[in-house]
Amino acid sequence: MKFRKFLLDFGLSKQIIHEIIHEMGKNNFYIVKEENLEIRYKKIKKQRDIYKYELEKSNTQLIELKKILLSNE
Repeated sequence: MKFRKFLLDFGLSKQIIHEIIHEMGKNNFYIVKEENLEIRYKKIKKQRDIYKYELEKSNTQLIELKKILLSNE
């Protein structure tokens, strides 16, 4: 069921529904179909941060190895 229809079934006017939905967007309040989306998002974000750290660490090691290689030539 769509949120607009849900609110209409409660007897709210279309104008009030429009204002509610408009204010929800302005306040970053969203309705999603997925259960536990916030929990899953936090886990994915944490995993992304781990990968980002590992990539930075690998890039640093690569730079250091290039310096060593150049100094040995």
